[in-house]
Amino acid sequence: MKPVRTAEVLRALRRSRGGVVAVPEAEIAPALAALGHLGLFVEPTAATGAAACSLLLRDGTIRADETSVVVLTGHGLKATDKIAELLGV
Repeated sequence: MKPVRTAEVLRALRRSRGGVVAVPEAEIAPALAALGHLGLFVEPTAATGAAACSLLLRDGTIRADETSVVVLTGHGLKATDKIAELLGV
């Protein structure tokens, strides 16, 4: 599978001196559940951003006293079957 807009993403990362986080599959379901406990029903791909934030907090890349923003796109209604599967419901 070829990622969408690879060139644009790489250009933005270079310009901003940003980074990328690889999120293991095993981190997505716990992030999905944690977001659900906050009242946020998102699809698994959106929960990946929250999982990445947790990883960055754990490894000290970002600190709890810093302001960070995670954009959660994709409502959970689009993936209810997959969400139920991930959460064992």
